[in-house]
Amino acid sequence: MRFSEIIESERKVNKSTIVVLLPLLLCAVLFVLLVPSARSDVIPVNTNLLYLQSENVTIDVSPNNSGYIAEVKGVYPFQLSGYAYAENAADLENLLENLRENARSEMTMMFPVPPNSENILVKIFGENIEWEWADDEYSTELGNFPIFKWTFRIPENMIATTISETVGRVTSDIFIVVVEYTHPIPLENGRYTLLYALGAAGHLGTYNYVAYGAPAYIETKLPKEVEIVKAKLTKFDNLYPPEFNIDKENNMVTMMICLNGYNMGYTLYRTGDYVIEFIMAEGVSPLVYVGTAIIIVVIIAAVLILKPS
Repeated sequence: MRFSEIIESERKVNKSTIVVLLPLLLCAVLFVLLVPSARSDVIPVNTNLLYLQSENVTIDVSPNNSGYIAEVKGVYPFQLSGYAYAENAADLENLLENLRENARSEMTMMFPVPPNSENILVKIFGENIEWEWADDEYSTELGNFPIFKWTFRIPENMIATTISETVGRVTSDIFIVVVEYTHPIPLENGRYTLLYALGAAGHLGTYNYVAYGAPAYIETKLPKEVEIVKAKLTKFDNLYPPEFNIDKENNMVTMMICLNGYNMGYTLYRTGDYVIEFIMAEGVSPLVYVGTAIIIVVIIAAVLILKPS
């Protein structure tokens, strides 16, 4: 048998094998796709010197092979600030030294995330920070959220002291805490519910760490195939209502609210958790989009393999 005949014979065998296996491969893909598979504040907990300046969160929702997943990124600028009052310079200096010692000490922050969260990343001063799970949970409308924590120190060169007569102040430069994570969005009775734990500070009794009048900005982008049913806060005792903007053309929700402040009776108020509920428009399953893309790739690959050389 000539070499060319051997090659042609092997090509026929390979083509026959592919023709037999292709339907099986497509069925396997469809089986995987269609069969069900088995508010987050950054909260300082051991210091009263850190104040959140604003909360800036982006949430991108996209389909995966079991429903929808949220990619969350929060950017949180903090500043250390502490005051001391004394009638004489010696007492004032002693008080300021205590503040400076606290400012230089190790600080702990905590953060609640939905169950089954993955790809958790924390950055401070532009560097990755190691974290661990805390022995605590945060209660929400969707059940208990696990809480993770981390520790850090503010560099000495970022801390400054100012004195004006009987008043002294220890402050730091504003520094940025970045938290990122992903999590599946739960589905119940045909409705997906996304919750960001905006009201978590009250759970830990640390209302006062938010700077007076600090705003929260949350932007949520959803796929075109879904329909937004509701955007809300689970609790609201604020003087100024949240500003929700639902852009149905681009399937985007933006919200701004003042995180902290006092009413006329000097009562501190906070917000509840941020919630978005959505459904599939016209009964379309998100798996259809994922499945279609995979099937197209399989068909193109088969055509290229079977194409005569």
